[in-house]
Amino acid sequence: MHFRYTPVPDWPPLAWLACGHRGDPTVEVFHGPDVETTPDGFSEAVWDGEFARAGFDETDLVFGSGARRRGGGVTFVSSGSTVDRLHSHEAAGRVCVANSLACLLVAIGADVDPTYAGYYADFKSISDGLARYARSVATSAGPVRLTYFHNLVWDGRALRERPKPAPHRDFGDFAAYRGFLEASLAGLAQNLSSSDRAVPLRMLGTISSGYDSPAVTVLAQPYGLQEAIAFEPSSSGAPDSGGAIAQALGVRLRRLARDRIPRRPDVEQAAARRQCRHRAGRPIGAVPLRVSPVGGLHSSAGAVPGRPANRRRERAQPLVGDGALGRARRL
Repeated sequence: MHFRYTPVPDWPPLAWLACGHRGDPTVEVFHGPDVETTPDGFSEAVWDGEFARAGFDETDLVFGSGARRRGGGVTFVSSGSTVDRLHSHEAAGRVCVANSLACLLVAIGADVDPTYAGYYADFKSISDGLARYARSVATSAGPVRLTYFHNLVWDGRALRERPKPAPHRDFGDFAAYRGFLEASLAGLAQNLSSSDRAVPLRMLGTISSGYDSPAVTVLAQPYGLQEAIAFEPSSSGAPDSGGAIAQALGVRLRRLARDRIPRRPDVEQAAARRQCRHRAGRPIGAVPLRVSPVGGLHSSAGAVPGRPANRRRERAQPLVGDGALGRARRL
């Protein structure tokens, strides 16, 4: 099994689509400009291990996605969260997997039903847990499978779901729990800033007037978090920038107007499809990752407007916050 890469400069920076045919050892991979690629795999991810070793298929502390070749198969890795997901489709001996639903639909020539009113509820069903979410989306080319948290393995014959590793962790007291958070942040920070990356990253957090994002910011500061973004106003319309908290913590704060972010899923989907199908003047933006204060690390997919840093485009790989969006950006 081997990968054949085709970079697509005009795609969203972290989008990827991989396709294989039954009995063929080649996996064709189309990807945006910031996806990291090697002969043994590709990723738009950070994880709690050495970047050069590329062990993102061997941990549950991985945020982003990708694929890793081992032995005679390929493991497609989903984010260690219940927000991001993999999308896959099988038909006539061809298998396609993508981190972008829009790109997958374009690749298989499929459309969704614009009259169906249940898409929001279907995607929101993941909040009911891994055992009870809607596992597919109906399309004109047949069902598209949704895979949250767990991985998919392609051996050239069949695509199967494989549970993520589940190491035992001792949370018997608060010190053990905090130690886990700190060790995880240390590993993630080392990974994202690795000089082995084609595009090294740095942390970018979020600050609000709540308690969870400030807590995560405090935990992440020793590992390189120096800047945060804030959305104004809150979703309810109340002031929520957390400016005073950022000042107290010594964190640089960049405020973003909430109305700059698309709110309608159909608008976001249409924009993504246009980018995957045609040339576009500007990438969609970031795919945010966040660390939950309750022991899990989560991520949120979204289009977060950014501005060039030192005249270079920001890299869209985030880190930190439950209820607090975070991202890492290009150094």
